[in-house]
Amino acid sequence: MIAADLTAAQANEAANRREHDSAASLAGRAVTLNPLKKDYLILKAKSYERAAEAQGTAEDYALAVEAYRTLLNRFGPDSFYTLKLAQAKAKLAQAQGIPIAVAFPDLERAVELDRFNLPLREFVADFYEREGFAGLGFNHRIAIHCWAEGCDISGRPE
Repeated sequence: MIAADLTAAQANEAANRREHDSAASLAGRAVTLNPLKKDYLILKAKSYERAAEAQGTAEDYALAVEAYRTLLNRFGPDSFYTLKLAQAKAKLAQAQGIPIAVAFPDLERAVELDRFNLPLREFVADFYEREGFAGLGFNHRIAIHCWAEGCDISGRPE
């Protein structure tokens, strides 16, 4: 346990020095030393994301996606990390030159996990609109509007 904590601290220090490859490697080592600590998997995923952003490599985005999948599989569903998985998948798709729609199921899953999280809904709506999918963003904006106005969008007669 002490070795894993030390390795995680070294990973954080490397990230602070912008040594992203080293940070990702050290974070991965911390997970290997203690696979049951959630914080280490989070650090690993974030380290791969930072490395990918710094170098623009699809390989690091793929490793971030895998780390987020492992985190969610090991520790259960979580709206925030499901959203992070979707973001990493979208960036991976862009780096690979494929449609970002591969990330949409995870975006929707994040919302399902925390249906009444206003900032999450707004973020997802903004994401869709920014990427050119205004109709999908509009669906979330309608839900937000109806929370405030008390709409009945069930389709049932009143």
